[in-house]
Amino acid sequence: MNVMRDQSSMTTRRASMSIEPLDPAQIALMPVAVSIATGTLAPQRVIALMSSLRREGTTTVAMTLARTLQVGLGRSVALIDANLVAPALGPLHGIPPGPGLAEVLSNQVPLRRALHVAVSGQFAILPAGNAPASDQGSLFAASSIGALCQQIRREGFDFCVIDCPAVLASPEAAMVGAQAGASMLVVRAESTAADAVREAAAILEAGGAQLAGTLLNRYQSHLPAVLDRLL
Repeated sequence: MNVMRDQSSMTTRRASMSIEPLDPAQIALMPVAVSIATGTLAPQRVIALMSSLRREGTTTVAMTLARTLQVGLGRSVALIDANLVAPALGPLHGIPPGPGLAEVLSNQVPLRRALHVAVSGQFAILPAGNAPASDQGSLFAASSIGALCQQIRREGFDFCVIDCPAVLASPEAAMVGAQAGASMLVVRAESTAADAVREAAAILEAGGAQLAGTLLNRYQSHLPAVLDRLL
């Protein structure tokens, strides 16, 4: 298993001593993290995040949710990049593009060779890997990312958070959603059209995904601060 030498071990140790505070984004996602941790939102302990359109911040929300589960609740989390079209988790964490999810699903490499685990053992990233665009749909159709997540959980991780591509741009998003067990739509505040959200939700549900709700990203209150604190 690859060792990911980042700040995760330091963060986990501090969290266990209640020294490391949550940032505002993590605080905002704490109710969702608690619902996932208690099994209310994701009974199988797997949650897939996707947006209707590209550039709505799904990767950022997925990373924040994973860190909230880890730092805020002390749970071990594996973050999976299922966006084979535009992978981001690997580059953001200095991880090579492959091997990753694509190679594991196609049985080219074992999971342990592709999974990058932090020194603490409480956080891991499975990068997207490399797969030709023509093979991506068949890769998800023929494999079960849900079964892979259960294998990751047997490796000692409490939860899997999956970063998916945009639903209206990639049919693979609905495939992953159907296999994950629970899905949530990331919606960019004051940007995403309601029709796009409804269409994406309909596609997910038609494909068999269990849509657990939506997450509003980049929300900014337009109320005066004094009123916003009272609400």
